[in-house]
Amino acid sequence: MAVERLTDYTRRIWTGLGPDAPEGHDIQVNDVIYYMDSSECCIVTNVHPDGSIDCETLPDVGGGGGGYTVDEIASRSEPSGVIRITAEKVAGTAFRTNDKITRVEIPGTCNIGEAAFEYCAFTSIFAPNSTLTGNNTLSNNSKVTAMVLGSANNKQYWARYCAKLAAIDLSRVGSLSTQCLMGNPVLTALILRPSSVVSLVTTNVFQSTPFTSSGSGGALYVPQDMIAAYQNATNWATILSYPNNQILPIEGSIYETQYADGTPIV
Repeated sequence: MAVERLTDYTRRIWTGLGPDAPEGHDIQVNDVIYYMDSSECCIVTNVHPDGSIDCETLPDVGGGGGGYTVDEIASRSEPSGVIRITAEKVAGTAFRTNDKITRVEIPGTCNIGEAAFEYCAFTSIFAPNSTLTGNNTLSNNSKVTAMVLGSANNKQYWARYCAKLAAIDLSRVGSLSTQCLMGNPVLTALILRPSSVVSLVTTNVFQSTPFTSSGSGGALYVPQDMIAAYQNATNWATILSYPNNQILPIEGSIYETQYADGTPIV
């Protein structure tokens, strides 16, 4: 449960109902308890490593004066455990080891720093316009099943050792680097949407995944007119030569109309 105390000048976040949390509260919405020192209430959009937060202000909540009701706040808030980030940057290690978040949504352009979401417990991330600016960004997530991201060029290890990760969807990526997808035992779908070949720097990108020569196999989804180019590209030719792997067109598949996490493409 997140606990926030919001004032005009000071914003502090408690990550649990620990001994430092003040007694009594003004409003509870889903799993968020708000303590207010003024008539302002906010929906948190980003949490920084120092504990400060970015938020959207909702004016005149409670206490009369015709402000928002609790139900109206709830209708504007994200479901419990879902964090929706509108900031242009997520600092390195910002959410590292967080086990309360169930889903991450970053619809806009955003730079995601080193290990920002490492060792978390959310089940999916939707960030199709993001840029991963550090290594290990999303590694060691025990529950994530689907990742929708933008670019991860030249970054290493950014999605390795995710035990339940089944699908990765990349919109703007130009290259896949050292061991970035290794150690994902159920990764069977990789969707690459760029209109040019995403370079595979080394075949160890797929180390200890179903895509290896001895693995059960995976499917690479690319634009229809890029299939031949991938079949002949350095390192991709090797991966696609393994008998259990296949390359399929995005067109005509479920990924033509939705991202890997099920979000509709509009």
